[in-house]
Amino acid sequence: RMSAVADKVAALQLRRDASRLELVAKERDLDDCKGRFDQEEQSHSACTWNCSVKRSAPYHEKRRMHETKVETQLAVLRSLER
Repeated sequence: RMSAVADKVAALQLRRDASRLELVAKERDLDDCKGRFDQEEQSHSACTWNCSVKRSAPYHEKRRMHETKVETQLAVLRSLER
């Protein structure tokens, strides 16, 4: 009985350590993406109303909001299925 508990604890610790490594990698990716996003946003900071990026911004914002809403609804449906 004690051996089984120790094995379970060891397995969970390995899983925790792997998750930590994955978290560090994901944080690094996120920081890289934020930097690239800021750089791209900076390149369009002086654009006028005629810039395609500025003109399409409302569309992309609405699309992002819609996708977030759909993901939330899917999460609720998945939780109800369990």
